[in-house]
Amino acid sequence: MSQLLCELINATHTGKEPDVYGVKEEDWEQCFDLALQQQVLAMTFPTMAALHKEHRPNFTLWSKWMAYAESTAKLSRHKREIVRKKRED
Repeated sequence: MSQLLCELINATHTGKEPDVYGVKEEDWEQCFDLALQQQVLAMTFPTMAALHKEHRPNFTLWSKWMAYAESTAKLSRHKREIVRKKRED
């Protein structure tokens, strides 16, 4: 669902709360797939995670989103460390 993803991206950049009232589980699943495809899944996680529990996707999907975001952050830290070490050499 592209509109939901746009809401999350916009909220991530502006700090405004996204309009996610009435979003169905299948919409969250499609949003997850699209965000993964567009490589913005990790970026949108903090905004999605800050939503009230009743407005978030189910726990299984939320957990997948969180695990992906954590994995992306870990990879980013690793790459920064490699660059730092190369600069020191």
